[in-house]
Amino acid sequence: MVEIKALAHSIVLLERAVGSCHWTQAQIEQTLSSSSVFFYPFYDQTVLVAYLLAQQMVDDVEILQLSVHPQYLRQGIATKLLNQLLQDAKKKKTARILLEVRVSNIAACALYQKVGFEIDGRRKNYYPTNTVLREDALLMSLTC
Repeated sequence: MVEIKALAHSIVLLERAVGSCHWTQAQIEQTLSSSSVFFYPFYDQTVLVAYLLAQQMVDDVEILQLSVHPQYLRQGIATKLLNQLLQDAKKKKTARILLEVRVSNIAACALYQKVGFEIDGRRKNYYPTNTVLREDALLMSLTC
């Protein structure tokens, strides 16, 4: 349990650096403890600088979070993590990989499309923002 606590703490620190920490450490610990969760970390020596967190849902896998520290962006790390997930999903005979992404996250949208994800729809007012307004989410999927 100590290992999960330490890992969850590292995730919280990374999310603060990214500026998108919407989960509590307890929620992260609970998620990491689930047997249906895929966790792909990327370290620079001993420091967590990126990770992908996904969950198996019957025949599909849903990406819960993909974060890369701002100092490590555009180095191919997110693509490597997505490719690892895709390889594992194919081995498990997963039908699709699903995700939601902020419409304003142009770089992430481009990355997902480059890897093969397609836009399936849009969730209006899905994400909270720093203002009263909320932001739409794009629904994307990749058939395995």
